[in-house]
Amino acid sequence: MGIFDKVLSIFKYSETSGFTEAYSSASIFSTGSGTLAPVIAKDLGYLGAGLPATITEAMSVPPIHRAIALYSTAFASVKVPDAAPQWLRDGVGSITPEARLVSIALDLIFHRESVVMVKREGETITSGIRLPYEFWELDPYGNVVLNGTTVEDQSQFLYVSSLMPLGLLEAAASTIEHYLDLRNTIRSRSKNPIPLVDLHITEEFEGSAVELQQALDDWTAARQSEDGAVAFTPKGIELKTPGAGTADDGGMLIQARNAVRLDAANFCNLPASMLEGANGASGTYENTLQTKDEFISLSCNQWLEPIAARFSLPDAGSSERWSFDASTLAPQGDAKGNIGSAVAPSIQGEITA
Repeated sequence: MGIFDKVLSIFKYSETSGFTEAYSSASIFSTGSGTLAPVIAKDLGYLGAGLPATITEAMSVPPIHRAIALYSTAFASVKVPDAAPQWLRDGVGSITPEARLVSIALDLIFHRESVVMVKREGETITSGIRLPYEFWELDPYGNVVLNGTTVEDQSQFLYVSSLMPLGLLEAAASTIEHYLDLRNTIRSRSKNPIPLVDLHITEEFEGSAVELQQALDDWTAARQSEDGAVAFTPKGIELKTPGAGTADDGGMLIQARNAVRLDAANFCNLPASMLEGANGASGTYENTLQTKDEFISLSCNQWLEPIAARFSLPDAGSSERWSFDASTLAPQGDAKGNIGSAVAPSIQGEITA
């Protein structure tokens, strides 16, 4: 037995996922360790990892929402080449090939992994559907567990893994939480533009604690009314607004939102200008064509290439290595006015009147 065969026999690689028994049972980040993984990781101090965010929470962050919209549109526009297996070019009922590809790619973005369940007739795959992420997990041996039961015939599952060690929901959990906190702060500030108000009593106060609390409640309610900008302070009370009107009063919130947008671009592997809502003004944003080239070659391919590589293997019905055709995404014209080559051509010859 050669060294390669010995390694295979020792680690017992799963034919479904490619994970080893040792990896799946020992790693706290393994899918097979279930939902306790992030909790254990946080308690042990691993990379500050905590509970993953949910898709609903992530999609409530505007730059992440835009990033997913950009990716979804791009993935649905790429062409599946003739070299790809036929089942990948066919739909299943109302599930179009484009919708299936987008859902697999989004699984890789959000969770870093996806599973496609296929139907085989002999050695030929006749159809395949993407399994919702909530329906499956991997056991300690790297096998697919469907609804809590390990399926005996693992050949009906094609496990797809991304190039990243973590999915967006886990890697960006703290940033998503930060944005939600920031959103709540801005919402509170919109109701109370001056966040800190001191009703300073200049005379001796003889009221009870209940009366004091009632005065505060009445003042808060009055500020949030339609005429909250106009106030009356009785004798003995001086209104103080510490921090209001300073340079940092609102600027910090604006800077924080911009920082979240940049963080989201980095987490989603997108050029930041694509999440800026750019208006195309000259000198304000980088060249649109160069941004599109980067989007295709570095951003989209990060998710499309692992899918193509997995479905190029023999057990997926392929006989050769192939890649998705992203030529439809190549810059042809642009609504912002950038068309043609990203580099201006040289001008030769004389200009005559």
